[in-house]
Amino acid sequence: MAVPDYVGRYVVRREIARGAFATVTLAWDEELESQVAIKILDCGADDRGADFQARFIEEARLLRRIRSHSVIGVHDVGRLPDGRPYIVMDFADLGTLTRKVAEAAVQGRDGPMRGLDLDCTMALVDAMADGLAAIHRAGVVH
Repeated sequence: MAVPDYVGRYVVRREIARGAFATVTLAWDEELESQVAIKILDCGADDRGADFQARFIEEARLLRRIRSHSVIGVHDVGRLPDGRPYIVMDFADLGTLTRKVAEAAVQGRDGPMRGLDLDCTMALVDAMADGLAAIHRAGVVH
């Protein structure tokens, strides 16, 4: 589905990612003058039903309760004019784990070998464990 140029007070800049059920965009918060990420459910009210949309909003409520530098924070929720719900979140320009591993690829004698150095690997595992612990403290089972 098409993403509008504006989502509430947020100016959509570009698409960041597209998944099975939602699109994530980079946007500009005109009031606070900062970048945010907006996750927009890719179905309207009639496509999947109210229960599916309620779970999407419940995801935002659960994330809002979590306080951790390893978990993206939620700022706002709303609905587009066509009924699709959206979640406004922190924008973290850190890339994906897949990209980090790919960037760490080295060319060996027998072809490409992939690997992150130990310090980077430990930092990533530590951040993931911290985020998972924060999620569990909030009562969310992942």
